[in-house]
Amino acid sequence: MSRAEDQKIKPKLAETLDFFVSMVEKEDMLVRELPEQENHCQSWICGSCNNVWFDQELAERCCQRTKCQKCSALAGPGDTLCAKCLRQVQAIHEEEMFRSAQKVFYSDYEGKRMCWTPPGCRFVEVFGCRTELEKRCSELRVPPPRWCWAAEELGFLLDAEQVLAGAVTRTNEPVRPLLSDDQVEGFQKLIDDWAMSQDLKCYEVDDTLAIVFDRTLYDTVRPKDLPAKG
Repeated sequence: MSRAEDQKIKPKLAETLDFFVSMVEKEDMLVRELPEQENHCQSWICGSCNNVWFDQELAERCCQRTKCQKCSALAGPGDTLCAKCLRQVQAIHEEEMFRSAQKVFYSDYEGKRMCWTPPGCRFVEVFGCRTELEKRCSELRVPPPRWCWAAEELGFLLDAEQVLAGAVTRTNEPVRPLLSDDQVEGFQKLIDDWAMSQDLKCYEVDDTLAIVFDRTLYDTVRPKDLPAKG
């Protein structure tokens, strides 16, 4: 690839990387904001509320009201369970996972974040400390949990092939066919180094480790999971 062509690619690359940063900062992935030539995500939009889904079935159910599969009460838009049954199913599942997980008392937890799912909600929320979690519980008017899940820290990653798939020269030619595999490998190293320098982090639930807030509960489960400190 000539130096002239290389110069044509750089503005497009910078634009693409800036887009990824803006999406992470907003914690949002609004597909409609993607330029058409960079939109490689298969997605569906609800015709009633314009919510974007990456699953066609979820998009079709988005604003539909159906009966709960367990009690036949009216479920929320797009849901298969009513709020009461969803809370019950979640509680049973969480309790089963809790029994098989390792436990650590909150003051001994060395992680940076923790995860908790509000009752009747399908989405996990991430907190930096117990105080943040209790404040959220107060906002939702629910009692603070006796325990929550640890959070696993994930790095910020970009795939060179996906980034280059939307890159074009100033003459609107696709960039990828102009590059050799060695050049793509070098580009992957470049964006890996760039991503590491951004200090952007995301977290997911670590359901192998439970953080216990309640001392009585911890003393009950500790003998089976963690030996007492001598």
